[in-house]
Amino acid sequence: EMGMLQGGSDGKRIRVLYIEGFSPGPGLPSPLLDDHDFEVVAPRMPYECKDTVRNPFALACVATLIIMVSICVEIAAKLRSSWWVILLIVVGTMILLRWLKRRAVGWCLSCCVGVFRDALRQRKYDVIVGYSWGGGIGASLLSQSIWKGATLLLAPAGDQMWKHAGRSPP
Repeated sequence: EMGMLQGGSDGKRIRVLYIEGFSPGPGLPSPLLDDHDFEVVAPRMPYECKDTVRNPFALACVATLIIMVSICVEIAAKLRSSWWVILLIVVGTMILLRWLKRRAVGWCLSCCVGVFRDALRQRKYDVIVGYSWGGGIGASLLSQSIWKGATLLLAPAGDQMWKHAGRSPP
């Protein structure tokens, strides 16, 4: 029961660093927790649309797709019997896009870890709670020894997200 929990490390409220996922998840931070001596801090994750346009690899994915589609359309219009050229372009494009996708996800992961590394440097926390994508970020903070304290990872997406980045999971 929440009422039986002790105060935080400073004897006051328990300070929680909440790392969100892409979906709402368990609903933290919640006004319900305010009634039970919790202070929930939830820095903004850098994976919104405005952050995506700052990701050079995500932009390269979009540009590659647009350029390759226009090249294929041009070739198809001029050389009707050169289906193998288009096939080679499509296969090459798919390989390039896979590589760019991994770099784009890795860039996003590094940015997210950086946000929470900075949050941990700025304030003292009693516990980290991470949900889904945030659970994967929390696992990374633990594996890199950025955080060594109490941690609750709810449905962490660590394996999936790190593999999408072409990296070993933490």
